[in-house]
Amino acid sequence: MRKLATFLLTFFGGGTIQLPPNSTGTVLDTVTLAARDREIIVVGGDGAAAEVGGVVNTQPAETEYGLVTRPIQRVDGETLSTTPLGVSGVFTQTGQDRNADGVMFVQAAARSDVASATDGFVIQEYDLADDFVDANFVRTVAAASVPAGGNATRIAAVIRARRWRVRYTNGGTAQTSFTLAAAAQPFSEAGLADFDSGTGTQLLPLTGIALPASGGAVAGGTSAAPIRIDPTGTTTQPVSVVTALPAGANNIGDVDVLSMPTGASATAVQGDVASGAADSGSPVKMGGRAFGALPTAVAADQRVNAYLDREGRQIVRPWGAGAWSNVNFPAANTRASSTRAAGAAGVRHVCTGITVALAAGATAPAAVQLDVRLRDGILDTGTILWQMAISIPATAGAMSGVTRSGLFIPGSAATAMTLEFSAAGGANTFESVSFEGIDITEA
Repeated sequence: MRKLATFLLTFFGGGTIQLPPNSTGTVLDTVTLAARDREIIVVGGDGAAAEVGGVVNTQPAETEYGLVTRPIQRVDGETLSTTPLGVSGVFTQTGQDRNADGVMFVQAAARSDVASATDGFVIQEYDLADDFVDANFVRTVAAASVPAGGNATRIAAVIRARRWRVRYTNGGTAQTSFTLAAAAQPFSEAGLADFDSGTGTQLLPLTGIALPASGGAVAGGTSAAPIRIDPTGTTTQPVSVVTALPAGANNIGDVDVLSMPTGASATAVQGDVASGAADSGSPVKMGGRAFGALPTAVAADQRVNAYLDREGRQIVRPWGAGAWSNVNFPAANTRASSTRAAGAAGVRHVCTGITVALAAGATAPAAVQLDVRLRDGILDTGTILWQMAISIPATAGAMSGVTRSGLFIPGSAATAMTLEFSAAGGANTFESVSFEGIDITEA
């Protein structure tokens, strides 16, 4: 790297004269100075002292003059290598001495047709009197992995030690194309940071960042370098945002919520219209499936769908297309009974309606009183679930009966259900039984 020292020589009168780096000897003379009202003379390089000494101390007429010097910051860059490296080959730049060139900031760029070793592109610094000889004194201040092809990969670092260098280690495939370059300058790039905690060290400009106590507006980054909150170093992991969003509309894009609070702090979903208020806006409303046929039974303690008819009316009956009915109307003086056979394991019969009748024929029968029973089982067996007395007088054509609807009388699982008279009514009597219900499935 060339030395970067450069100075301005200003004579209060007018105009500008620049002396090129490393020029020596008397460059300006009395005639040159006298021809201008004011001169600004740029002097740079190893011969700066001789150049300043060569300026004749003669001011132009009717002017004041004085010698003013200040550094002009320049960036010096060069191509370090274009020689392809073999498998795991290494290029190491000759160590650069800050005492000689005053470098404080270095940026390097590399491009290869094959990938580098992991974090194989580095800027290093070390504090030794001569070039690097001991790995225990070296510190990597910037590192990156160079992919195969594509744009150049860039790294940058502020140099704090005395010496620095750029080093490149190739990966497992020999290169056929390789370019390595570096630029150095004698002033620091303020506002640089290594944003992530992953592998490698790469300093990037701080854009759109404000400390908590700084206040004021914060820029949102740029399209090329947006601000990203990503604690895991990837874009597929969840992001934890602790700071509350400001009041008002906040467009935060497509957000996948992986979990919600539970217990006392659980998030509740609710509508925006209270009970008794006019139906407006978009309140959360109940929905259900349109009912066609009975769905397949679910297991115990599982969630089930709410069912509505096809006009959206809620079905409040516990039966539907799967309802059943049993009927028995035997000949005169015959005991009437009807049995619904047992269902499968876990299936209960539920009686929802009963109709029974006791009638006299055309000839008057003897007066009679009987019982009608709904049993949890077969004829004359099992628990009586419902029972009533029924009678007729000794009158031709007399009839007594009962009809019950809207019942919900469940039997035992996998058990028959029977509606029966206690006995036949006698000569010239007729009995009939009819009951209906649904089946429910339980675990």
